[in-house]
Amino acid sequence: MVEYGNVSAVVTRTVDLSHALVADLGRGRLESTRPPVRLVALPASWLGELLDQVPEAGTRLARTWAAPLAQDARAVLGDDEPSPEAMAYALSCALAVRGLGTVQLERWGDALALRWSDPPCQGPVFAALGADLMARVVGELMDVTTHGAPLGSAEEPTLRVLLGSASACALARELGARGSSLTAVLERLAPGGAP
Repeated sequence: MVEYGNVSAVVTRTVDLSHALVADLGRGRLESTRPPVRLVALPASWLGELLDQVPEAGTRLARTWAAPLAQDARAVLGDDEPSPEAMAYALSCALAVRGLGTVQLERWGDALALRWSDPPCQGPVFAALGADLMARVVGELMDVTTHGAPLGSAEEPTLRVLLGSASACALARELGARGSSLTAVLERLAPGGAP
């Protein structure tokens, strides 16, 4: 756990992904080794462009991606009841194997968020997809009902996702839409916990 004033972040371990991908250039194939599955390498910007053109696809993608991410994270966790820190590490592994970045937990007072470093896209549509996806996977891994809301600017290279109740996430989205800063949103959600 790393402390930044009144913000604490859970630092994840380094993930060894050296054998996660196999490139068979002679046959023009990329494959994942966990589980074996064919991959197609496309520029991440194409995903962003697709989402910008068809924003409603974000909810479907979050629903589709959640189960395999949770399954891979569970394989890292084993059978033990996961702590939030272990869950963040396992989710980082599942994301990293797919080239989707990594996550860390952040706490601001009573508010809990995931900091998604190096997500494949930026912008408000991907931020909404990311928040929905993180809430679905965390809910599955921790066996809780949780919701997600993007925090801060959707144009930053790091996406912060508030994890909480439907009402807390709705308030965070409303305040964000009004242009409230990350600090202002967190102060409203968790008085005394904002950075």
